Amino acid sequence: MCYKVVDVSYIQELLRQEKRNLNDFNRQIPNNHVYVYSLSSGKQALLAAGFGNISQGLLFDNDSCVQQFVDADRYPIDNPFPTIEEIYQEHIQDIDQGIQYGVAFLSARFGTNDETTDAEMLSNILLKARASNLKPMKPETFYAGLLLGEYVRQQKKGRWLLIKKYGPFNPYYTPAMLLKDNSIIILRNIVGSFFSNKSITPKDYMNLFFISKPTLKLNEGDFEGSIIK
Repeated sequence: MCYKVVDVSYIQELLRQEKRNLNDFNRQIPNNHVYVYSLSSGKQALLAAGFGNISQGLLFDNDSCVQQFVDADRYPIDNPFPTIEEIYQEHIQDIDQGIQYGVAFLSARFGTNDETTDAEMLSNILLKARASNLKPMKPETFYAGLLLGEYVRQQKKGRWLLIKKYGPFNPYYTPAMLLKDNSIIILRNIVGSFFSNKSITPKDYMNLFFISKPTLKLNEGDFEGSIIK
């Protein structure tokens, strides 16, 4: 093994011995903007851009070891404060399976006893989920949001777009709906507005301006590394 996970304070001490500080990084990795510190020993230290909200970084034996992980776009360190999207990556990357699981999970949770994904069924689940006062970071919250996206996607006759993002080190995907005119509705941008509005129905929600006339467009070169389903 040519690396180890170390505390940020340990990297700070190595830099102090070279009369450097955390701002004296040598370069940044293009994708995730991670700071790379080339030490006089030949070792390479990596810290999250902006130093993140994490207390650990990576110390590599040499640059060739670093490059293995750069090429793989995957680093041997977890985000200690993952977003809900990072937690449920399996059901985002295989979003069709995630939707089917979400319907079954919420149907059992709210007693709807149906596992189809037609608009009426989705609408029923969404209303029951909203009435349950969803809590942040809970499974019900994630799957209810995913089903809201599926409802919007169906009504707009769009496709799923999985947009590649980065945590402190590693990539993850956030779901969006790609419409026929190449406009995009990013799911996390709309979830709060539906589940916090107790009076609007899913059908009426479709008439809101940010759903009926989204302004974000998918242009060539945008959202590099993203996946269209």
